[in-house]
Amino acid sequence: MIQRIQTVYLFVATVLCAVAIFFSMGRFVDAEGTLVAELFPYGLCLTHPDGNAWDFSPWALGLLLIAAGLLCFLAIFMFRRR
Repeated sequence: MIQRIQTVYLFVATVLCAVAIFFSMGRFVDAEGTLVAELFPYGLCLTHPDGNAWDFSPWALGLLLIAAGLLCFLAIFMFRRR
């Protein structure tokens, strides 16, 4: 039933999960205002003051976003009339 307001909410949740995959989720700066770390759903980039950078991959966060988006999208079509 596409006309229900719950369907609109599920579609908005699906779109927000899809958008969240591509944008930064957080930035950490020190007292001087220089960027220390940036968190993405598919990676974490740490920058040391001497110029070295480390990349970590928190794959679980990206996987959870994808799973939540898919479940919201599938829930729209799993509704049955009673």
